[in-house]
Amino acid sequence: QTDDSSPGASRLSVQGHAPRQPVASFSSPPGPLVRLEMYGVGEGTYFSTSSDCEITGVRVAVGLFGLVKSIQVRCGDFWGPVFGVPGGTTQEFLLQPGEHIDTISGSHRMYIRSLFISTDWRRYATFGQESGNTFLAGGGGKVLTGICGQHKILGLSGLCFRWDYPPEEEEEEATVPPRTTAECE
Repeated sequence: QTDDSSPGASRLSVQGHAPRQPVASFSSPPGPLVRLEMYGVGEGTYFSTSSDCEITGVRVAVGLFGLVKSIQVRCGDFWGPVFGVPGGTTQEFLLQPGEHIDTISGSHRMYIRSLFISTDWRRYATFGQESGNTFLAGGGGKVLTGICGQHKILGLSGLCFRWDYPPEEEEEEATVPPRTTAECE
């Protein structure tokens, strides 16, 4: 059974090219075992999605003052937990089969203010309004496989992203037969 609906969620299907923005980030270890770059001040309660998720969608809630309140990731056919705080207007960005998130840019002050998510199919979705310091994550042929971060009383205070090569590339490499020699009789 899949959960493809959320009360008050609207779907985004916007197409176009993602602009490149300068990186302005704060580096902090989000957890005891993994060190990823944290975008934002990163204070409050820590959260993390599964690290081996095939991401097929993202939901983001933005509040009245332009703060990103929460984020939710869809792995395969199932939506994971909502990370952050209740409230705001939720928008949803669903990926097509074989499509992957390859870059995420955004802005932050004390809280995350905007997210710009783009895919390897040149589709994108924008959440919130850019304000404050900007950041850019991703690229290099890798795709988003997980999200972690922190949240405080008003919303998300920091985000970090896990990147890896798409599963199709790993499977193709694994199925290459070993070299053999033929003997003639």
